[in-house]
Amino acid sequence: VAVATATVAGLVALGALATTRETGRAPGPGPVAAPPTRTPPSAPAPDPGSQTRAAVDVSGNRWWSQSKLTLTTTTPVTALTVEVRIARTPGVVGTGHWHDLPGGDFTTTATEENGHLVYRWTLKPGRTVAPGRHAFAAQYNHAEGTRGASADTYTAVLTGGDGSRSTLRGTFGTPPAR
Repeated sequence: VAVATATVAGLVALGALATTRETGRAPGPGPVAAPPTRTPPSAPAPDPGSQTRAAVDVSGNRWWSQSKLTLTTTTPVTALTVEVRIARTPGVVGTGHWHDLPGGDFTTTATEENGHLVYRWTLKPGRTVAPGRHAFAAQYNHAEGTRGASADTYTAVLTGGDGSRSTLRGTFGTPPAR
């Protein structure tokens, strides 16, 4: 037993010595992870990862378009209202809408208000939107040709699980020429 113990101790010492010679330092307990840091958001939001991206979908054609809002959040959202407003330019008529979240979780309306088609998705009380990337799309016919979308706007009002609330808004801009 004494010989076995001495042999094991000798092998461990040689291993440590070999490690010290190869790396120039004695082996330590291994890397220590730094505590996570949190960068404050530039605008109030339920979390620093909440953001939106709005674009007129390139899959449209000379008479039909789809304006798509992508909302990304990294924490659960307990209240959400998304509104897309399409300016009533010549020939604009609503043709539909969709989102990629469970249909039963939202009340959805499409109305006309003050010269705009207004598509609104409201999360039902007691429902939660999981962290992730979520799409909301408004579809409409328009006069033939490329339709400028600079007067089309969106607003997303989010409430986080901690009760923090933020409003994200912007425009859809002009789509690429078709």
